[in-house]
Amino acid sequence: MAIELVIMPVHGMGDTRADFAGKLRKEVGRRLAPAQRDQVHWQPVFYQGVLQPHQRNMMQRMKTQADIDWIRLRRFLLSGFSDAATMESKPQLPNSVYRQVQAIILQALDDAWAAAGGRAVPVIVIAQSLGGQVISNYLWDAQARAPRAGVFQRDRADSIGGRSAHDRFRRFKSLQFLFTTGCNIPIFVAGLDADQIRPVAVAQRGWNFRWENFYDPDDVLGWPLRPINAAYRRAVSADHAINSGGGLGSWLTSWSPMSHTAYWRDDDFLDPLEVAIKGIVPTR
Repeated sequence: MAIELVIMPVHGMGDTRADFAGKLRKEVGRRLAPAQRDQVHWQPVFYQGVLQPHQRNMMQRMKTQADIDWIRLRRFLLSGFSDAATMESKPQLPNSVYRQVQAIILQALDDAWAAAGGRAVPVIVIAQSLGGQVISNYLWDAQARAPRAGVFQRDRADSIGGRSAHDRFRRFKSLQFLFTTGCNIPIFVAGLDADQIRPVAVAQRGWNFRWENFYDPDDVLGWPLRPINAAYRRAVSADHAINSGGGLGSWLTSWSPMSHTAYWRDDDFLDPLEVAIKGIVPTR
């Protein structure tokens, strides 16, 4: 059966396994009819492979060559917050981590394009935590006429012609929904005057998608986005305040910062995601 939808999960900060989206895929698959599942192609974006080996080596050097305590907390802070710092460092350079991460997203889109038989099928992106900033950066550069960083700079050697259907797909012009969970974009822009902050385009110049943001008020790493400024209020369709990880026996997760890791297994997020998928791939 032909592929009619691409679902692209993007992980967040910290130590991450390559199969990070496995449980999400299983849960979504349980909610779909067999014919619907056959029309959905899952294309996870695993960018942590660029960062993780260096972070683990750094942690090992610290443990063996220095006297430090609180190892688990230090490992969390090192692997989590160095992700953001490293990706934002000198993004304009050809070999920057910023550009390497975008190359992974570009390759994922190329793989999805091939899986769909070279057709611009609809795409749903599900970005957790730092993944929201990662996708926002990619979209920003894809939408720029002369990007100063990332894979769409003019020095990129590529056989894919500009303005081709494939190029438009690479630039997410088939994106239908952007779901962000536990998003921390406000942390990256808080030092700017509100008038200087601009979101990506959601309904202009060939882009037309809905941006749905989910956050838990107890999650200190997850934020609403519409309060950033008037431009974000126009760009983000809704900020959904949910009790991430809620349910019988899970009070410690849902009523604490641990809720940051629980969005993808919460019905308050999964139910709207299911509706979005079924709206694109209806039961036949």
